[in-house]
Amino acid sequence: MTVDLIWLEANALHTTLSPKEKKALTPLTELTFAKGDTIIKQGDEGGSLYIIKSGEVSVQDYNRYEGRLSFVTLKEGDLIGELSFLNGRRAAADVKADSDCVLYKLSKSDMGKLMKNEQGLAFTIMNAIVNHEAKLLGNMRRELVPMLRNFKDKADKLPLTIKLVPVIFTLLYIVGFIYISYKDFSY
Repeated sequence: MTVDLIWLEANALHTTLSPKEKKALTPLTELTFAKGDTIIKQGDEGGSLYIIKSGEVSVQDYNRYEGRLSFVTLKEGDLIGELSFLNGRRAAADVKADSDCVLYKLSKSDMGKLMKNEQGLAFTIMNAIVNHEAKLLGNMRRELVPMLRNFKDKADKLPLTIKLVPVIFTLLYIVGFIYISYKDFSY
């Protein structure tokens, strides 16, 4: 299977590559995953960047109270594995194929060669990672701000007595501590 460089330019890198840069991307490999396959398992060694050519994947984690949670669904043109690719740490979450997927994979060692020999291309890839992270953060902000406003509205509607309970317990704790500290327990 060959990598579709025209697609890569238009959908992931968002720039036109020179013939030399296209040749430098020969280490990029194409992988296929069936629906339900695990692409990245939490705790796995990092070191590869994946670009979604087709299909959808979900980034998941296990929460002992709620079970398996899906944080985000990613699709064509999105990146996965970028955090462990950059920081060398183990994968922080599972990534599962929600549909049949085709991914392009770039290893960290191949990225190191690009950084040495093709700095412009390496910069383009790093720029794609930064843009992807900015997009994810923007999406999170759009989702979290309404939730936080909702919590604030609910907190504003709480009766004053409930709002004062933590203050009362804190004061009782301080008074008790002072009493015990200064009390002479010799009998």
